[in-house]
Amino acid sequence: MGEGRQSIPASRMAQEMCKNAKNASVLRTLISFLFLSLTWASEPVQATSSHGGYGVPRIIEHPESLVVAKGDPATLNCKALGNPYPKITWFRDGVEVTTSSQDPHNHRVIFPSGSLFFLSIKQGKKESDAGVYTCVATNFNGRATSRNATLTIAVLREEFRVAPSDVTATSGERAQLMCSPPRGHPPPELTWSRNGHEIDPEEEPERVQILEDGTLVIKEVLQTDEGEYVCHASNPAGRRSSPPAILDVIVAPFWVKAPRDVVGVAGGEAELSCRVGGDPPPAVTWRRVGGHIPVARMRMVMDRGLRVSHLRPQDAGVYVCNAANRAATISANASLTIYSAPKVSEVPGDVEVEEGAPLHLSCAVEGYPTPLVYWTREGSQKVLPVTRTPLEPTEGQEEEEEGIEGVRISYSVPRVAHYHSGRYVCGGVNSAGGVMTRVGVRVRPTPLLPPPIISVPPSNQTLPARGHAGLTCRVWGSPEPKVTWRHRGKVITSTKRREILPDNTLSISELVEDDGGEYVCVASSPRGVTEARATLVVTPPSNLEVVFVRAPDPDTAPGPPDTPTVTSVNASAATLLWDIPSRQGASPVTGYSVEYYSSMEGSWKVATAHIARTTYTLSPIDRAVRYGVTVRAHNSHGVSEPSGIAEVSGSMGWEKSGEEEASVREAKVILQEAVFSGAASAKLLWQMSGESNTVEGFYIRLHHVSRDQHQPSHLVSSEGEKNKVKETDIQAETKLENFTVVTVVNAGRGASSYVLHGLHHYRSYTVFLVPFFKMYEGHPSNSRSFLTPEAAPSASPQGVSVQLTNVTTASLFWSPPPPLHRNGIITDYQIDMVTSSGEVFLSKTVNGTVTSLRVHNLTLGNSYHLTLAASTSAGRGPFTPPISLHVDPVLLHPLAKSGTSLASLDGEVWVIGMIGGAVFCVLLGCVATLLIWRRHARNKALSHVAVSVQKVDNLGFGLVSGDSGLWQDYAGWQLEKLCANSDSAMGGTSGTRTTTENDVKVMNTSESVVECDNAAPRSLVTFYRGPTTTEGPYATTALLGPHSLPHQPVKSPKDAHRASDGGASEQLSLGHPKNQSDRYFIQTGRKLYDA
Repeated sequence: MGEGRQSIPASRMAQEMCKNAKNASVLRTLISFLFLSLTWASEPVQATSSHGGYGVPRIIEHPESLVVAKGDPATLNCKALGNPYPKITWFRDGVEVTTSSQDPHNHRVIFPSGSLFFLSIKQGKKESDAGVYTCVATNFNGRATSRNATLTIAVLREEFRVAPSDVTATSGERAQLMCSPPRGHPPPELTWSRNGHEIDPEEEPERVQILEDGTLVIKEVLQTDEGEYVCHASNPAGRRSSPPAILDVIVAPFWVKAPRDVVGVAGGEAELSCRVGGDPPPAVTWRRVGGHIPVARMRMVMDRGLRVSHLRPQDAGVYVCNAANRAATISANASLTIYSAPKVSEVPGDVEVEEGAPLHLSCAVEGYPTPLVYWTREGSQKVLPVTRTPLEPTEGQEEEEEGIEGVRISYSVPRVAHYHSGRYVCGGVNSAGGVMTRVGVRVRPTPLLPPPIISVPPSNQTLPARGHAGLTCRVWGSPEPKVTWRHRGKVITSTKRREILPDNTLSISELVEDDGGEYVCVASSPRGVTEARATLVVTPPSNLEVVFVRAPDPDTAPGPPDTPTVTSVNASAATLLWDIPSRQGASPVTGYSVEYYSSMEGSWKVATAHIARTTYTLSPIDRAVRYGVTVRAHNSHGVSEPSGIAEVSGSMGWEKSGEEEASVREAKVILQEAVFSGAASAKLLWQMSGESNTVEGFYIRLHHVSRDQHQPSHLVSSEGEKNKVKETDIQAETKLENFTVVTVVNAGRGASSYVLHGLHHYRSYTVFLVPFFKMYEGHPSNSRSFLTPEAAPSASPQGVSVQLTNVTTASLFWSPPPPLHRNGIITDYQIDMVTSSGEVFLSKTVNGTVTSLRVHNLTLGNSYHLTLAASTSAGRGPFTPPISLHVDPVLLHPLAKSGTSLASLDGEVWVIGMIGGAVFCVLLGCVATLLIWRRHARNKALSHVAVSVQKVDNLGFGLVSGDSGLWQDYAGWQLEKLCANSDSAMGGTSGTRTTTENDVKVMNTSESVVECDNAAPRSLVTFYRGPTTTEGPYATTALLGPHSLPHQPVKSPKDAHRASDGGASEQLSLGHPKNQSDRYFIQTGRKLYDA
């Protein structure tokens, strides 16, 4: 040890301390003191030896300020170096501290290292260890003083100034637990615990906070926050805990399963959910807006929902569920919609109607929502066009029927035909189900009147020039056909050389080579048109290389076969049988030809041109069409006249129901789901029930309208299920063009599905299924609806045109794309306009409601090309083909504005000038030709007038047959004065007679006077006055019709033809039956008319 340092045995010091120990704090420091005392003897030696070269003391460890609780031990550290080893002395507030080295009973001890150790901090009125301490190191070389160190005695009172109290808070609201800690020094730190677990605000800093005053704030109370809360205050003097406080969290009512809109079917039941949570459990009540709850048919279920049974349409309405507890009251509405399955309220019975009469089928179907009603013919996939009218509510309507809506649809045929016979189905569907009813239609056939029949057609002939030709064309039919002849495409009219005889034979005399060619005999009537062709060749008589061929003798051809008999017929073919003709002709019969016509067509067709047998099978035939069949016999000399007509017909009405039809009626189809699955497709899922063994497949019928026409707000249930169908229908007009039918072969039990492809975009679809077996249809399923999304237009705008307004402005017009190709709402149009050099002149977007645009600042002489495209919210559609515009003043002419043809010339002025010049030349030539022709005609007419015309006072005269000096309607004068008041007939010879005041006398070239016959109307004509006439500027006379000429005994054209042909009239009549009663029209064994 160093000099001057008093040594105290450690064992003695411990004994003194134990004797003087008066509290537990001294005993707790004993072990620490014993450990530190073991180092006293060695530390100075080590310090001295290691620093023996030092002189003046130097503090190497300064004391640090301390905060110590009363009664706790404490140490103020201080170390110094020096040679000799310095002595450490401690001062408090400038006064030297008394230690155990001075007073063995003192609680302060200086360690050999110089540190001041307090066995137990004291704090009292008489003595207190609190203060500012410094240590001083001294030796004979000097002294060193440490920095000040403050010893503070911590204090913490026992009682909290504000203790937390119980709090009741509502879940989701703000809760505060107040706490003010006990007084103390230094100020105590405050913490909270819940159910014994310390709360760390850092875990939920936004929700849980501890304010500066110690208040615990929970901003959004959760039910898990409920529990026992304790406030804790702590500082070096100790830790204090408040009495516990209970946080009671009341949970306001909340929806576990909130009420949702429900759709029920009349007669069934519906359940309105109302499952709620909360603490305490809420009380649930139900009420109906504007009405009474059907208590007798209502009961509460376990989850406090409302179940209504035996639903009626009047149960529909808005129901309100209320849930309340101490925290809050909540309520929610649920709409109950009652759908009524369709039912047929009006249906006609089986109908029988005469062919050609109108047919009207009407059917009314009621239900809710308004059913989609349709007419179809059983066995046909087509939906018939109908007219649709809503049903008006009837007076005295029963309460159960309130809210039911009805639709009446009518299918009409102005003129019913045989093929309209059959069974028709009236069906109605909505989301609640489907219904159908059948109506039988029987069309009573009228006599099967065939198109005109050419019994003896013209034959090919080769004849010499300047000879005579007779082309025979005998026809018969009802009504009587009209016969015309055509030669080289032109209709032939009777002349002196070419005459059409009463039996429709074309007689040509004085043949010339120009008469050769193809002749067509055309027989027409309201039933149709029949043609027969023959070729006439005219050659010089001196041509020895040609064999002249005249028309064959009809007697050489076979006679007509008997009327064919139908031996068998089915839905696709008919077999006919006939006997050989009774008259063979000049040679044996070599075969037969079969001709037929149908009630759907108006002309004869050749089924087979030659067949050796006397039987033939006509195939294929339509069971809904009637056919007429006739047979001709052939031999080497010609063809016979046709036989009688045999009628071939399919089913004349509807077939009786069979077991298959009855079984398919028992099959029930429930369409469970119809979901749009993207890529213009939708998936259908259905379930079969009932008898399904005979179901061969299903007709999937779709009806679609634009979403702009009808888009119910409740069609989509939620954003998450926007493509899923709810229980609703699209109430749209039934349009034939909006119906699509898909046939699916899918028989059997169990659920089935099908994916529809090729759907239109931006449409509202209604779909339902109809089971079928062969041609029989079952009950339709319920319907489901879905929406297809928007897409870019699939077609460009229509009717695009451009027109110059002036030399710097043009107007552009267009219309939207076709409805099925718009694929959404047209939002805008993109208009691009480039010059001929490819520079962009205009690129503009206009609103989708605009259909015209005016373009300005055009340059004269420039050409532009315009394109246009429509856009929806889903994208832009295709552009139109480029439209050319040339800024040319010529295009401003009204004629140029009337069309786009001039604009298409793209401004080629020389082309426009050439067209204009050509048109002018053509017009000039026409005018010149007309003037020359009129002048020539006038001169030619005047050359026949050799006498002057006498002016008379009265009009009305006749002309003798020899007068040829007058012509009609000269110079365009058409007069209305007619010969009148004459009772005498025309005389047979030229001469004079006494005239009345109403007669007009005129001199003819024979100096004779002719008189007017008032029985015939005449035109009055003005004659040109010759140069020698002095009586007046003109004379007026009347021209006679051919019937006014004197009667001459002239042979009729028919007699003349027969006389000139040397008995040919007998030959022309060959081929007709000798007895007119031998020809019959065959139907149901009765005679219709004679041929």
